[in-house]
Order: sequence, then structure tokens, then C-alpha cells
Amino acid sequence: MRRRLSKWISTGVVVVSLAGCSTVTPIPTTVATPGMPNAELALQQSMAETGREMARIGDMRPAAAAAARPKVAPGELDREVSFQWSGSLDDGVRELARIVGYEVVIRNASIFKQRPQVAIDPRPRRVYDLFRELGEQAGAKAHVRVDPQHHLVEVVYLV
Repeated sequence: MRRRLSKWISTGVVVVSLAGCSTVTPIPTTVATPGMPNAELALQQSMAETGREMARIGDMRPAAAAAARPKVAPGELDREVSFQWSGSLDDGVRELARIVGYEVVIRNASIFKQRPQVAIDPRPRRVYDLFRELGEQAGAKAHVRVDPQHHLVEVVYLV
């Protein structure tokens, strides 16, 4: 009888011991425990960083990145002039091209009924830089291309 009782007691102690080990404390996913990586917080931080970088890329202006200032320009484009303009892009390019003796070609002009309006202040600048400024002010509506070899300035309206 004693043996039987001690057998039941020892079995009970083992069962109670193992039952205490079977409970698991849940760790909430919204709290970052020091030293333990939290997948949800890491994902949120990664998405926030990606969003900031995409916004930075979206704010870049393609004209500033693509167009490089030439080190050498023909004499007529390199000279400084005081040119003031406020009006349509086409007329501004025509007037500036007339000053340096270049021809003007306007492509895809029928796309816009109202041409982009531009304004140039009268401070002296290189003619090449003035053409570039006119193109930058046109923005995504048109490009201004200067071809010094053929003495030609093109205004190309974009679709």
C-alpha cells in the first residue's frame, strides 16, 4: 500500500512539474523587446524609409539631371546679352534666336492652343543659358534644343 501511494505521489509530482512547463507567455507583436527582432516594426520602418526615398526621387527635376552646361560654346552663344522677355515661349525663342542669327523651328505646335508663358529678367547672361532658362520654364510641355552646327533652335512640344 505504501508503495502504491508513493508511486501515485511521484507520478503526481512529475505531472504537476510538466504542466508548469507547458504554458507559454505570448509576446505581443507591437512591442519591440530589446535584443529581440520584431518583424512587424522592421517592416514598418522599411516601408517608411522606402516611402521617403520614393518622395525624394519624385521631387527630382529631370532637366537639372540631364542637361549639362557645355564647357565650350560657339561665340554667338557664349556672348553675354541683356535680354528681357515676358510672353509666349515661341515668341521669346524667336526673339533670342534673331539676336544671334539662328533660325527657329517649332514642332508639334498644334498640341497646345495656348502656348506656355515664360519670363526672363534683364540681367546679363550667356545666350546659351537664356535658351536653357526658356526651356526650363516651359517645363514638361516643351523642350528647347540648340543646334550650333546648323545655326538652328528647335522648340519641340511634347505630347
